[in-house]
Amino acid sequence: MGFHQGLEFLRRPPINKTSKLIGSIIEANESKMFASYLEAGCMNSHDVVQNTSKCKSHHSLVLVDTW
Repeated sequence: MGFHQGLEFLRRPPINKTSKLIGSIIEANESKMFASYLEAGCMNSHDVVQNTSKCKSHHSLVLVDTW
């Protein structure tokens, strides 16, 4: 996932857990890992680390370009 895709992902509204369809999908796939994923707002820790690293490298490039 790229930096801009990550930003768009953060702007998405949370999953509507009150929907019957979503509720049945959650029930059918219920596991500790899936529950943690939902609790985290459907964010994968690996993606967060990658996006943070990309953000830092983009920031470094901007600083180098301005000198």
